[in-house]
Amino acid sequence: MKKLKLISPCAHRFTDKGSAKYHFPPLSLAVLAANTPNEFDIEIIDENYQDINLNDYLDADLIGITSMTATVKRGYEIADFFRKHGITVIMGGHHVSALPEEALQHADVVIVGEGDILWRQVTEEFLDNKPLHGIYSSTEPVSLDNLPLPREDLYPKDAKYLIRANTHMTRGCPNNCAFCSVTTFSPKFRKRPVDEVIAEMKYLKENFVDETNRIVFNDDNPTLDKKYAKELFRKMIPLNLKWQTFAGIDIAEDDELLDLMKKAGCTGALIGFDAMNIEDIESMHKYKNKNTDYTQIVKKIQNEFGIPVIAGVVVGFDHDTVETFDKIIKFLDESLVSNLTFNILYPYPGTKLYEQFKRENRITSYDWDNYVLDGINFVPKNMTQKELHDGYLSVLKWYSDDKQLERRLENAKKTAMGEIGAMMIRDWHAGVKRAYQECLRGENKIRY
Repeated sequence: MKKLKLISPCAHRFTDKGSAKYHFPPLSLAVLAANTPNEFDIEIIDENYQDINLNDYLDADLIGITSMTATVKRGYEIADFFRKHGITVIMGGHHVSALPEEALQHADVVIVGEGDILWRQVTEEFLDNKPLHGIYSSTEPVSLDNLPLPREDLYPKDAKYLIRANTHMTRGCPNNCAFCSVTTFSPKFRKRPVDEVIAEMKYLKENFVDETNRIVFNDDNPTLDKKYAKELFRKMIPLNLKWQTFAGIDIAEDDELLDLMKKAGCTGALIGFDAMNIEDIESMHKYKNKNTDYTQIVKKIQNEFGIPVIAGVVVGFDHDTVETFDKIIKFLDESLVSNLTFNILYPYPGTKLYEQFKRENRITSYDWDNYVLDGINFVPKNMTQKELHDGYLSVLKWYSDDKQLERRLENAKKTAMGEIGAMMIRDWHAGVKRAYQECLRGENKIRY
């Protein structure tokens, strides 16, 4: 059999294996493994949880590497190493889909977009000794009917993931937010058949769910079609699983949906609040966030329906000023939101924001290693780069303080979140603290 190694590289900025940025295993690699011909012996290698010696894998016949922007330079290093030893390398993921010609300097093959069908094509051509032709791309979205079960049995056995079992209900997002790479990578919203999702969840529960009884959904916007989501959540109730997911801010408008999410076992909803200023909400096309009271939304979802909220917040938009950091802390303080995913605005390749900032000559660094944590790679409009960096760290420091954790735990215990919510809050807080500590390491985060 041919030996295939599927690798998820770790960003150079992350010195702590098991970093806060990577709680979950690489589902994309398990999906590729499920679409691989049987003639391959497959190993998934997740560098985010294990130090690897590349020399240990020189018996490989084929290497597959997935990369985001922050991990792509390490991905290129790995690709260069194996190609130097005459081993064929395939790369895919959001970043290389946006900049395939860049990636082709390091890989034999670059897959642009969703890889399910293209991956099988490339691996079959490899087995048949056909010449591989560089960039493979398709404009047709992958059908979500009758998907093979992801090879979650191949995840590293000793990796201590926050949640090991993961899957998805839907793919794609039509919202077209200017700073998000999802719409260029997978723009068409598609839904898996409900019964197929339920069957996979039963399979995951029987084989991969650990003693915490948890699953994570990797969807970008699974509550977009509320009729579909409600049907799915009703059928999930008898499974007696706990799970977390992304969700749109408009779930707060639908009490029936929230009730079904709670009954079906939802213990975390990551909501993209993103911008604090209405002008930025409009310019980034986050129209569903207009005219909403973020604090009241969090309180309703958490306190009344018992679903802990993970607030996705981004700072560095054109109408942000140094006062924006006080607004963010005020929102976090008053809402007692259970967890925070806090990012500086990164002009990721493939986004409208990237093209805008390039036109305006505002991008100051194309060092992809710095496109994570507290890296500053562009010129903000209404503050200096240093003010953006210092303000970001001040919010993260405030939120990661153990005194704030105690307040959130107290709130969980006296509201509908209860002890389960408190457990989730403790787990998440450890990740936020690790993220803050990662930010304090290293130098040269501000690229002027």
